[in-house]
Amino acid sequence: MSDAVLRTFVAVPLPAPVRAALGDLSARIRTGGLRGRWVPPENLHLTLAFLGDTEARAVAPIRAALTRAAAGCQAFDLTPAGLGVFPGPRRPRVLWVGLQGGLEALGALAEAVGSALAAIGFPLPRRGAVGHLTLARAKEVFDPEALAAVFQRHGGFAGPPFHVHRIVLYRSQLGAGPARYSPLAEAALGAAGAPFTTGGEP
Repeated sequence: MSDAVLRTFVAVPLPAPVRAALGDLSARIRTGGLRGRWVPPENLHLTLAFLGDTEARAVAPIRAALTRAAAGCQAFDLTPAGLGVFPGPRRPRVLWVGLQGGLEALGALAEAVGSALAAIGFPLPRRGAVGHLTLARAKEVFDPEALAAVFQRHGGFAGPPFHVHRIVLYRSQLGAGPARYSPLAEAALGAAGAPFTTGGEP
């Protein structure tokens, strides 16, 4: 196991009502004709850091780093709201839902996680990479007319608010169909002590 390589990332899990609301939004957008690779509702999350290929023996140091980062941050609230695209309207390749509420606290959490991971040898995540929930990715770019219709019909979307109180280290397993995400460990915000291995619901 010590030689195994895992594909990992750190994220804020979304409560079931939020995932359900976003899944319903995705279904309505798809019905309208926008084509893309859609994220299954069970895979929706708020990414804080993508670590990529990670040696299994690095999981324990990552757990400790996430505990330190989370302990210095307090819980906060966010609300999914609005739509956007990356990298921009000229070549829209990623469709996402934005966030409102505790964005300053979210930024501080992302910075704390990035700094803690950098201290154990991982590169710092790109700034500005948080603050959105990815719904779909285009093979090349989204059809402009279909995308314009999406923004006209659903640009005012607002989902249920949720409480951010923990972060999770996930393993991503690729294969036929959507990726499968498995929690490896989690850490509570504002809490001292070690994170624990978990297989629970996000």
